[in-house]
Order: sequence, then structure tokens, then C-alpha cells
Amino acid sequence: MSKTLFDFTPVTLQLLLDVSKRNNSARGLTGILLYDGANRFVQVLEGQLNVIQDTFRAICRDERHFDVELLFVDPLNERRFPDWSMGLANEADLSFQGPEKFNQFVNMPDKHEFFLTNQQHIGQFITYLRVTNVVCID
Repeated sequence: MSKTLFDFTPVTLQLLLDVSKRNNSARGLTGILLYDGANRFVQVLEGQLNVIQDTFRAICRDERHFDVELLFVDPLNERRFPDWSMGLANEADLSFQGPEKFNQFVNMPDKHEFFLTNQQHIGQFITYLRVTNVVCID
């Protein structure tokens, strides 16, 4: 999770998505990027641990990000987003009834504890984004 001072427009958000997709594809990563419209991002990355760690370090060094937090590392038997070099859900996508847990999550002071006690809800939210047309993957 991170914050940015940069105000993303639909055009700049699409440019970010395009770069992320290109970079992730080259690195063998898949995942999803959630943007809440209030300059906060949550990103799920899947792939080899060392590649994820390198990518996370690059995000931490990127001057466009601050308050970068690693929320959870969870080894998976199979990827949740195997066909997505990067999916995107923005504030309009998150306005359906389901994001109350997401909004609660990003506003919690102790996100680690919230994540640990609400893994099922967050997993359901991510799965919902994956199996509906909410997420832009083009």
C-alpha cells in the first residue's frame, strides 16, 4: 500500500497501468492495482518471491510514493490473476456496495492487524474484482 502526491487522471492512470503491465510481464509477475481516487494505492503482486521483493524495493525508491507499507506475504499454490500482467480497479470501480471493507482497510491505523483478522473478506473482494467486469485488464 502506498500514497502519492500526484493526482491521477484517467489518462495518467492508464499510462501507469500500461507501464506496470509491460514491466510485470517482463518479470513474470501478475496482479492487480487498486486506486481509490484519494491518492492511495493497494497492489497485489504474484510471482517468484525474489522478483516481488525487487519490485517492492523499486516501489519504495520511487519518489512518487510515500508511506509505502508491505501488508502481507502469502505463498500461493496457484495465482489468483494468472492472465493479468496487471489489472486495475479505480475509485469508480470501487463504488459498488462491496468496497466498505476496502475503505475500512485503507483507513485503519493498524492495517496489518485488520488484514490478518479480515483475510476472508479481502480475499472475497479481490476475487470479486477478478470474476466481474469491474477491473480493466485491456
